[in-house]
Amino acid sequence: MKNGINQEIPSDIRQFLTLIIEDSRVTVLNENVKEYMISELYTQLNRYVESTLLSHLPEDKRGELKKVANNGSELQQFLNENLPNSEEIYKEAFLNFSKLFIPSSSLSS
Repeated sequence: MKNGINQEIPSDIRQFLTLIIEDSRVTVLNENVKEYMISELYTQLNRYVESTLLSHLPEDKRGELKKVANNGSELQQFLNENLPNSEEIYKEAFLNFSKLFIPSSSLSS
């Protein structure tokens, strides 16, 4: 399914965001509201992950990240060259993002 800016939300990310909504015990009135919430969380997650990645990069590489952020293969190559531990940084970012909404998140296990 597509979010509000006509971007496809990957299924594993959609599942992650759905778990955040469920674990937060927010009452979802209908499917449209749920889709809106997922879309908004997706936008926030992207910003949070980008911010986390930027904080781990040397200052002179930060502008380059923004240039390749929307190109999957270029982004992966950039991260491989400049952040060899990017997988761990992603995991940390996702966990910390979930904790913003669910302090004792079941997603942490």
